[in-house]
Amino acid sequence: MGPEGYPIAQRTPSPLDQLLRLFAPATAEAHGATADLWIVNSDGTSLRRLTKINEDTPMAVFSPDGTTIALMGANGIYLMKADGSNLRKVDAHGDHGGLDWAGR
Repeated sequence: MGPEGYPIAQRTPSPLDQLLRLFAPATAEAHGATADLWIVNSDGTSLRRLTKINEDTPMAVFSPDGTTIALMGANGIYLMKADGSNLRKVDAHGDHGGLDWAGR
């Protein structure tokens, strides 16, 4: 569970990941296939796709109040409401790694 009992958001590989692994040797793979952010209840119900941005290894974190998600991928940093609405790119300089909210 996320903050205040909200469902957990995490990176989930796209179905294309498995197909690509059949045709590309692991040593030639610099990064994983593109992926998006999905949300699911802790009991596995209500799986729902939050983004359609096809980022390279996106990492996400809920805001301390649980209303906003910050997402970073290779192509930028994004903010959106916890329900996936109002997705907007706030910086075009992404990276691989994690991010967190100040003051946490």
